[in-house]
Amino acid sequence: MHYPALLSSALIVATRGQRQQCQCGAVADPLIGLCRKCQSRKAWRRKTTQPRRKSVRRRFARHIHDTARFLADLCTMLPALTNGLEV
Repeated sequence: MHYPALLSSALIVATRGQRQQCQCGAVADPLIGLCRKCQSRKAWRRKTTQPRRKSVRRRFARHIHDTARFLADLCTMLPALTNGLEV
């Protein structure tokens, strides 16, 4: 007959004495589950594979700047256009 509660408690007691291992086989940080080398490798990959946010901000700012310049040019040419239409 199987006793699941007894087996699970025995398993918990047996694993408490052991240190957690990382995927690479080194001793892992108990909270994250990875060693320091794998943590830094994961952070490096995350930083290098994500697109740069700065370039998105620059494109957006450039678009707003160009739009503002276009509207300013349009406002300066508006009196000349309206004078030409009043003939």
